[in-house]
This record gives sequence, C-alpha cells and structure tokens, in this order.
Amino acid sequence: MRYEEIWCGVRFLIVSPHDVRHCRAPGLVCWVRRDVDLRRTLLWVGEAQVISQLAIQGSQDWANALALGVNETHIAIVRGTRLDRLGLKAHLVKRLGPPLNPPSKATTLAPARDAELPLALGEAAHETLLRVAQAPVSL
Repeated sequence: MRYEEIWCGVRFLIVSPHDVRHCRAPGLVCWVRRDVDLRRTLLWVGEAQVISQLAIQGSQDWANALALGVNETHIAIVRGTRLDRLGLKAHLVKRLGPPLNPPSKATTLAPARDAELPLALGEAAHETLLRVAQAPVSL
C-alpha cells in the first residue's frame, strides 16, 4: 500500500484518523475514496492553519463524504502563508473538481481582508506554490 499520493503535483500523506487528530501543522486535508481497483477519487479538499482542527469527522461535509464512500484522509503540510494554501486548494478544486467543493464554495474566502485575493492561478504562481508545498513533510 502506498503512503502518499500526488494530486496535481502536490504531495499528500495518506494518514489514519488518529494521526490527523494530532497534526498541528498548517496545510491541506483531502477526503478520498479508494476503490477496489485502487483508483482514488478526490471528494473534498480543505485548508487550515491547524490540520487537526479542519479534519473533523462530525461535520456535515464529513457526512456527505461518507455518503460518497470516503475511506482515506490525505494531508499536505504547507509551510507557506494562508494565501499559498488557498491558492493550492483553488488549484486542486479547479483541476480535479471534487464533488463536495463546488467552485463557489471552494473560492469563498472568510476574512474580509482576503476578499481581493486572486481566485485563479497562472502557471508561474502555480510553480511557486508547488515549491512551497514540497517542503519536507513531518507529523
């Protein structure tokens, strides 16, 4: 069994629910369905300053993911700014179209100061974000 997956150039660790609860690093969380033939389908992607606070398995998004067959959690430690994480999330949602991240929901930014952040990434910005995301990963 593989312990990592690469989604659009971003390396994610495949972790147990127990490990997610103890991850205090900033990054991205994905809920994924792995089929019998080992193909994986991205169902949802989220961004957080503290991964353990985002990957809550009691939320409505989690209930929806269960209905779609979620059976894996993937995390990417992103040692950049919130803008870096939001850019990577927007890129993954745009390219892979996870069903639980409609485009309008995926690109909504909570704080007012983030209202002017770009929602679409150019290729140069994408390369920069990938370099940030590929920093050494540890739990």
